[in-house]
Amino acid sequence: MRKNIIYVTIIVLLGLLSACSKTDDKVERSYKPMLKVGSAIYYWNCDVDMNIENLEKIGQVEKSYATLKKSVKLNDDDFTANVSKVGSEIYKIDDESVLLVGDNYKSIFKKITDKTKVTYYKFKAKS
Repeated sequence: MRKNIIYVTIIVLLGLLSACSKTDDKVERSYKPMLKVGSAIYYWNCDVDMNIENLEKIGQVEKSYATLKKSVKLNDDDFTANVSKVGSEIYKIDDESVLLVGDNYKSIFKKITDKTKVTYYKFKAKS
């Protein structure tokens, strides 16, 4: 009887350890919109309605992952975005900010620094 209790306890403990060590495959991450310009990564800060006449155009999105489930990294190509459409124009606001102009929006993106915390959102994937 005592051996059975020990075996059952060991099996339950192994089951609990196994369950705790697994990650939930149905939990995914959703990153803020991101953009790589030069050697820096920029993240979405806010949408604006501003005049672009006096801003310097520095390029356009050349590659897009078309998803918020992927972040942009330093080893990505220049002018890569995780969600913005290819062809969206990029303007320099200052040394820390760029303006991304798409079909129906203008968004300010801020440079990520060592002190920046990039937020991601967890959500349950649909089964």
